[in-house]
Amino acid sequence: MLIKKAKVLFFIDRMLTGGIQTLVMSLIKNMNRDVIQFDFLLLNDGKEYELENEIIRLGGNFYKVPPMKAKSIYKCIKAMNQFFKEHNDYVAIHAHSSSKSALPLAIAKRHGIKVRIAHSHNTRFQTSQPIVIGIGNLLKIPLRIVANYYFACSTEAGTWLFGKRATKQGKVSIIHNAIDLNAFHFDQSVRDRMRKKLNVHSDLVIGNVGRFEKQKNHDLLLNIFKEIKKREDSAILLLVGKGSLEELIKEKVDQLGLGDAVRFLGFRHDVKDLTQAMDIFVFPSLNEGLPVTGVEAQAVGLPCVFSDSITKEVKLLNETCYVSLAEKPEVWADAIIKIVSSYERSDTTNVIREKGFDIQMEAMKMEKFYLELKNWSETNAHNKCNCPCV
Repeated sequence: MLIKKAKVLFFIDRMLTGGIQTLVMSLIKNMNRDVIQFDFLLLNDGKEYELENEIIRLGGNFYKVPPMKAKSIYKCIKAMNQFFKEHNDYVAIHAHSSSKSALPLAIAKRHGIKVRIAHSHNTRFQTSQPIVIGIGNLLKIPLRIVANYYFACSTEAGTWLFGKRATKQGKVSIIHNAIDLNAFHFDQSVRDRMRKKLNVHSDLVIGNVGRFEKQKNHDLLLNIFKEIKKREDSAILLLVGKGSLEELIKEKVDQLGLGDAVRFLGFRHDVKDLTQAMDIFVFPSLNEGLPVTGVEAQAVGLPCVFSDSITKEVKLLNETCYVSLAEKPEVWADAIIKIVSSYERSDTTNVIREKGFDIQMEAMKMEKFYLELKNWSETNAHNKCNCPCV
């Protein structure tokens, strides 16, 4: 007999390889796909992404509607209405696009989707345009109305999207940006192999994993590294990622005379191995919800230096510290060198697991939640209430 699956729809802008997408795919891989069907509703920017094939491989479907832009917003609304008219048998829609999620959640509600989850992954909008920020802030109001479940990767991310009152009242559920601890753990043999492969012999290898975009603040990172080179001439900086500002960052490397000391490694599938080769992870982002890369780094035994704009909830190792974005690069350099000089690498798997960042545990929690929704839906098939009590 075929098992009727619990159907869940994820709404995400695009399936590019970012922190949100990585978390979602990791959760799916660690849930029982024999009892849960995962589909995706995406915005069509005219590009195809590698993770779209991964969705199909995992047994899911993805659907695309026009982007939410001024020129195509009417087409977007029309397409979403048509989609939910044809696909209204989901036990939940789980949206991952901050206040922009208000639109699909509202249309889903109109077509009878009873459980509408808004999931906050950040602490500010990823733009500097005042008009876009203004619209985004206005959309938070209808989002809080049409969503009947609030999820967030951190308390700060929850407060930013849903407000202080909702967070203090316990209406926001924290879903940790957890990782696969079977893949991310310290391994001296992998470290030795990767350092040999990268031809790295320095006692100070600094790492950063992130898109070359303004949010990640590579400009400050290079200024910090310039100061480190004054103290440790053999220091190496490994930069993992791609992005629109990559060429500008390369130009700045040349201007600062850092030459071969900065290695641009591009987009990589072996991040778990690359982090083994590093000695410390530096992340001076302007803002983050809760960076998955920071969790991964600490899971392989790397101490981290984060900017003070990043939530304190990602401090998992005692040696990890925060430095203010207002501080000079010299202060950052001093903090980095001080940590590396006294830190001894070890297996930190149990520490990370105890703090709730094991993807298997988080996936189990989400699977239980979705299946309870399915059971509720079947028991209350004729209930017209839009706010299920599960």
